[in-house]
Amino acid sequence: MLENTRREFLATAAASAFTIATASQVRSADANAKLAIGVVGCGGRGQFIGDLFNESNQAKVVAVADYFQDRVAEAGEKWGVSQARRYTGLDCYKKMLEGKLDAVAIESPP
Repeated sequence: MLENTRREFLATAAASAFTIATASQVRSADANAKLAIGVVGCGGRGQFIGDLFNESNQAKVVAVADYFQDRVAEAGEKWGVSQARRYTGLDCYKKMLEGKLDAVAIESPP
């Protein structure tokens, strides 16, 4: 029969106390930080979804991608996305995924 002494129990408890990590240590981000969202497809549906993310106060659209330059420019201006995070062309989503994002919303025609 195995019995731990009080000293062994306290030593184990003290050691385990140092293994608890905060959310910011695990994710390397502030626990209360907004999620960085990328939107692929910046037409009507994409802009609607992007607005919902930004209005939620839990997420922020930080990157946009679409085949059409005018849609990317409109969405980027609307949400304050930097020029460096606006992607166009057939492989625009690949370029966007190279950056740091927490999630991506893909909005395409039905």
